[in-house]
Amino acid sequence: MPSTSPEQVLARTNHVLADLESDLLVSCLYVHLDLARDRAVLASADHPPPLVYQPGLPRRVVRLDPGPLLGIETSTGYPTTVQPLAPATTLALYTDGLLETMLLTLPAAAEPDAPGRSSEPRPPGRR
Repeated sequence: MPSTSPEQVLARTNHVLADLESDLLVSCLYVHLDLARDRAVLASADHPPPLVYQPGLPRRVVRLDPGPLLGIETSTGYPTTVQPLAPATTLALYTDGLLETMLLTLPAAAEPDAPGRSSEPRPPGRR
């Protein structure tokens, strides 16, 4: 079975949602991890972009060219972004509800010296 690209998955999902004639509008970030090529291929339906952390480098926001929310416009595409994944890279995805709840801006979340943030990753299971 041939693989389906992230932009195709979002486009098809958008058509399904539009065909349902629902009032729902949905943001989505679809990530295909291509471990054979050490990369992630991302497509966004107006979802907040992930954060990327590589040891020895500052945390940063992945720059995406998002498409529209799912359920709005079916003739628009969802461009993909390729993010290299060097060994020990962490790609952090989150919901926009988390941002609203924490009243945290995305640039502040990416800052390594932000209050309550450590520049080193924490061991699993530790808060």
